[in-house]
Parts: sequence; C-alpha cells; structure tokens
Amino acid sequence: MEILSKLLTISDVTSGLSIPTGALLHIPIPKGGRHDMGLVVNDSIGQVWKFHLYLYPNSHRLAFTEGWLEFVKAKGVREGDKVIFSTGNNQDGAYSIVVMRSPFTFQGEPIYMDVEELPRESLPIPTTEIIFFK
Repeated sequence: MEILSKLLTISDVTSGLSIPTGALLHIPIPKGGRHDMGLVVNDSIGQVWKFHLYLYPNSHRLAFTEGWLEFVKAKGVREGDKVIFSTGNNQDGAYSIVVMRSPFTFQGEPIYMDVEELPRESLPIPTTEIIFFK
C-alpha cells in the first residue's frame, strides 16, 4: 500500500525528507515521550536501508533524518525526483522505497522511471522546445 508519494524539494535532498502530514496515519510515530525511532526500508533492488524517523516536538511534523542523506547520495537522488514510500509488499513487514525520475516527457506529461534503471547522470528534463524548419 502506497503511503507517501512526494516530489522532492532541495531541502528534502540536502537536509532530510520532510513527511507530509497526510502520511501520518500510515507511518509509525514515536511513542512514549520519544521523538525518534529507527525504520527499516527496502529499496527497489532489495537493499536494506535504516532511516531515523524524527517527530519534531510540539508539532506533528515528521522527517527522515539519519540514513536518509546516505540513501540520497548512494542513489543520486536530486530535487524534482519523486519518492514513493509503501508498505505491505514485503514478507518481513519492512517498508519499501522507490525513487522515480522523469528524464523524458510525452505530450507534455512526465514519464517517470526508477532511478535504478537510469544511468547515474540521466538526461535532464527538457526545458526548451525543439522546432524543425523545412
């Protein structure tokens, strides 16, 4: 079950992944006066990642902190990529994470691909229109 789909901001890829409040119903929240907890996540190629989930005091704001930036660096994650966080697909009960990138568009719509299927320096999203002359 998909519990989070987010287009990443510069802050998400340089500081920590801020979790939208809509996902709070599906993500375990630290309890017992604690503000943090570990979370085991499998990526799309089966590699296990350990993220630190932090609940900011006096708010309902969550973020992946420790472990997240190592994941970002290892996967070449960048601003504008889409992260999809889900649960329920694993035998061990772990969460899954997939990072999607749109190196191409079709009829103006982005075509997303798993970053694992792209070269580390994939083509950027076109920002100019190509015009052919006769």
